[in-house]
Amino acid sequence: MTTVHVYVITNIINGKEYVGKTIKTIPKRWAVHVCAARSKDTALARAIRKHGIENFVIESVWKAPTEAEALATEIALIEALGTNSGFGYNMTAGGEGWSGMKASASHRASIAAALRGKPLAPERIARITEVRRTPESRAKSSAIMHGKQPPATAITNSIAARKGKPLSISHKAKIAVSLKGDGRIMSARVKAALAKARVERVYSPLSPAHKAKLRAARLGIDNVSVEGRARVAAAHRGKIVSVETREKQAAARRGKTLSPEARAKISTAQKGKPKSPETRERMRAAQQSRTVHPWTGRQHSEETRKKMSMAQSGIAKSPEHRAAMSAAQKGKTVPPEILAKRSASLTGQKRTAETRANISASKKGHTVSNEARRKIGEANRGRSHTDEARAKMSAARLGTTRSEETRAKMREAWQRRRQK
Repeated sequence: MTTVHVYVITNIINGKEYVGKTIKTIPKRWAVHVCAARSKDTALARAIRKHGIENFVIESVWKAPTEAEALATEIALIEALGTNSGFGYNMTAGGEGWSGMKASASHRASIAAALRGKPLAPERIARITEVRRTPESRAKSSAIMHGKQPPATAITNSIAARKGKPLSISHKAKIAVSLKGDGRIMSARVKAALAKARVERVYSPLSPAHKAKLRAARLGIDNVSVEGRARVAAAHRGKIVSVETREKQAAARRGKTLSPEARAKISTAQKGKPKSPETRERMRAAQQSRTVHPWTGRQHSEETRKKMSMAQSGIAKSPEHRAAMSAAQKGKTVPPEILAKRSASLTGQKRTAETRANISASKKGHTVSNEARRKIGEANRGRSHTDEARAKMSAARLGTTRSEETRAKMREAWQRRRQK
């Protein structure tokens, strides 16, 4: 049940009094009078400004159970004390007031318009902040807002008010501290509500400009200085991602295809960056853990093979690329077991006419060195061609004309054989 206080304010300098009523506590009602004394033009407000709040005392003289009884008591006290007859600060005979009344929408709008743009005093801001941070105030606000959905206009206005306002470093630090290591765990009810909201929400496609902004913000390339990049790199250096996190990242990326622009940017960013010995060792260990391929020691699935073939088809390697590949392979000796595996894997395979034509075109104009000829001769010594192979070789030579140089070389080779 609401209790209505009838109170008396007394000026200890001249003894003048003021009689009033309120449903608030006495300290809160006195705070309202003090705040009103800054701008109001009532007799009590002028007296508080003149004599100072330290020269006034307030006390509750009656607690009425109903508003009607409080109004009657207020009228009787004003008449008995004579506070509205020149010896007091009441400007009416009493019986009026706003106890328990609610302002209309138009009245609220006019009050808001009158107060808009007026800055609050630092002392008042401090008092409001202190009141709002108490556990009782938070619990009360939570109970009032529980189950309420903000209107779309309120959400839009909030977003528009925050747009373009960067957070200060201290604000970011406070957010990080509030979210870090304080044991906050979402309840099952909150998780279910978030999951339902994500499922039921209909997302509109993002524009290219919006995607570019998100990517720039995610990669940290938007208005980030060189020092900022260095700090980010130093903060992440040496951190080891857990196996569970790696699996989640791989599952999130699985099935996604990078655009040619993204591939080109990644290639440009990685070009010229040498890999550390530790990285090379990890890559080698990762490749060796797979099923061993007869040639390279790797095993790709059929789908991966098709994708790699389609990606490489029609791409001509530049002379620089060929020279780099040649320099990388120069001096390397293929182990005998790898040679044997290659030979076994190629046994029984037939090259297509297109492949044969490509091999022939690539070898045209190439001169085989004497060392290479010697190795080929040693490798073929003791071997004999099958009748089918001889027939194919004969059919391939039909209609071909040997040059005089080739004929002379063949005659010299034949004579050497006869001399032996």
